Amino acid sequence: MRASNTTKYILGAGMIEDREINLDGSTSAGIFLPLPYNLARDFAKKSEDDSVPHYTILYVGDVSPCDYPKLVTAVRAACLFIKPFLADLDAYAEFTNREGQIIAHMKPSIQAAVAMAKAHALIKQMVEALGIKVEHRYGKDNAFTPHATLAYLPKGFNYGGPKPTGSWKVTELEVWGHERARVSLGLARQVDQPLGLTRDPISLPYPAAVKEDQIPGGLADNSPDSDFDPEQLKAGMAVEREHTNDPKVAREIAKDHLKEDPKYYIKLAKMEKGREDNLTRSPLRLGAGR
Repeated sequence: MRASNTTKYILGAGMIEDREINLDGSTSAGIFLPLPYNLARDFAKKSEDDSVPHYTILYVGDVSPCDYPKLVTAVRAACLFIKPFLADLDAYAEFTNREGQIIAHMKPSIQAAVAMAKAHALIKQMVEALGIKVEHRYGKDNAFTPHATLAYLPKGFNYGGPKPTGSWKVTELEVWGHERARVSLGLARQVDQPLGLTRDPISLPYPAAVKEDQIPGGLADNSPDSDFDPEQLKAGMAVEREHTNDPKVAREIAKDHLKEDPKYYIKLAKMEKGREDNLTRSPLRLGAGR
């Protein structure tokens, strides 16, 4: 086992975590999607992991102080091409990790899992392109398995705790390592989410996790369809249907984006076309050599 010392420092707003710093200055790092408070509060504290409840998008492994800024740069570059999406806690499940522990967890719906898998693949490619080794692995086949851990169970034990469900709009991811960086997705604003999670009630605004795939409190609440360009609303709904099968949710997300920027989907289309052109010209191709 490699020797390490432990330092404690504040992460985000009112959050204190223990962070193991190895003697060579490296520490474990990754890209994560923290859960909203009103879902996270139903997760019990775990002795094996003191981090806030989250989905792991990509576990990188030990990263040096010099490589951590490069990691953040890679994630920022990748996130420019990842559109905001709908995430959720959909159903309870279990799997056995490489250490033989049973991981009791909540898993996302197929639509949310697909969106996270796309983010995982693009971020992993960008990080490796900058020469940072990625350690990400799950289970025996190392497949990407998005999950929010509820408990680590010994063999023969059953999980009897809460199994929270709900959905929320994801507008950013977080990079955890020597510091914590919040990275916006696509054209989303960085102020959409607060600085950190706590297990106590917070006063900062937080994305609401709600039942039945509805998103209250959006910019376009109470705005009729007639307030929007019909062609842009139609285009926006087509884009958002990639992340949800509910046309009402797709319409609401599209209207929120158009309320903030009437040219949101025009800009998004231009950005994606530019990305495709760059990938065509570049030896760095999605899925190449994997």
